Amino acid sequence: MKWRCLLFCGGVMVSAVSHAAATIGVVNIQKIVQSSSEGKKIQGDLEKELNKKKKELQSKESGLQEEQKDLEKKKSVLSDEAFGKKQDDFRKQMVQFQDLVSKSQMEMQKRQQELLGPFLDQVKKIVSRVAEEKGLSLVLEDAPNVIFANKASDVTDDVIKTLESPKTKR
Repeated sequence: MKWRCLLFCGGVMVSAVSHAAATIGVVNIQKIVQSSSEGKKIQGDLEKELNKKKKELQSKESGLQEEQKDLEKKKSVLSDEAFGKKQDDFRKQMVQFQDLVSKSQMEMQKRQQELLGPFLDQVKKIVSRVAEEKGLSLVLEDAPNVIFANKASDVTDDVIKTLESPKTKR
């Protein structure tokens, strides 16, 4: 009797898992950002801003490197006191530069969130709509945590098509 109950319960569980697996979909958000026209535009805008910041920082870094070389050259000419003062000034400039780099990184992360946030909100709505149309009860992001997903359960291309359709354009 116990074995029959265990077999029945096990069969019900397998049936429930099989049924649940048939209603789970996956979506690759990174592919949507990289493949959709709006995602490409956002990435291009971010890249332009990032390159501008990089050039600014590289210019400041080059200036500091030149200043460090000059300081080393003048070491033998300057008194210990004067050299120490210049060295302290240089250290302060380096700290300011490191602060500027950190601040720039945070600004770029904030800017990325500002640009991608509304787009990703739109993508989530479309994912929900596609999931409902396909009768999916759950959609997971196809990220490192998804080890295997059947190609039929991937709704990424459907989301991109919907996103690119004239009806969806803002």
